Amino acid sequence: MATAEFAVALPAVALVLAFVVGLAQLLLLHHRAWHAASVGARVAARAESDDAVRAAIRQSGVSGATSITRSSQWVRVAVSVPAPRGFGWALGDITAGAVAAAERGDEGDAANSSGGSP
Repeated sequence: MATAEFAVALPAVALVLAFVVGLAQLLLLHHRAWHAASVGARVAARAESDDAVRAAIRQSGVSGATSITRSSQWVRVAVSVPAPRGFGWALGDITAGAVAAAERGDEGDAANSSGGSP
């Protein structure tokens, strides 16, 4: 009798294990995309070119579509990566974004050059 119960329970355990591994894979991919977007936002905030931002994102180990949006105060970078095999039909792309305050070079230089001891 125990063999029959084990034979029934084993596929359910394997299915739950496959679900947990797949979920962990998705979360890791989302974290990597978020980290790449964060790196890209920091580079873009320093007023680097879009090519430099994309190079920094590639160096972080993520390849996917990149969107860079700049305003006078903020920089937003979004990274979209395809979902792993087996999940693409349900999820499409995994997108993560990051926002950083745009640095202004003239204010920092003026504060540093006017400061100092008399």
